[in-house]
Amino acid sequence: MTYKKEFPMKTHWPRPAELIVLKALGFEDVSWHNDSCPSWQFGPVTLYIAPIDPKHREQDEETRRFATKYDDGTFNGRWASHDDFVTAVALILAHSDRSLVR
Repeated sequence: MTYKKEFPMKTHWPRPAELIVLKALGFEDVSWHNDSCPSWQFGPVTLYIAPIDPKHREQDEETRRFATKYDDGTFNGRWASHDDFVTAVALILAHSDRSLVR
């Protein structure tokens, strides 16, 4: 699965700098066309990145651009939403049990 295959409309793609950071940190592209936007996983946490233009977001224009889901073993998991990419990624890394050292 890749975000480009699952979301062929470029309006749904993350910014190039965001993609560079995700790849460098070891996030895995787990995008799936049945979701509303592309997603990347790091350990038990999935980061969903909504389209840059709020008009292209599935929920509404007030929806925050970044959402995180922590898989806590329940059906729904724990969700949080963020307006800032750096904040979302920092929180994922801070709560991850995975090491960044390879």
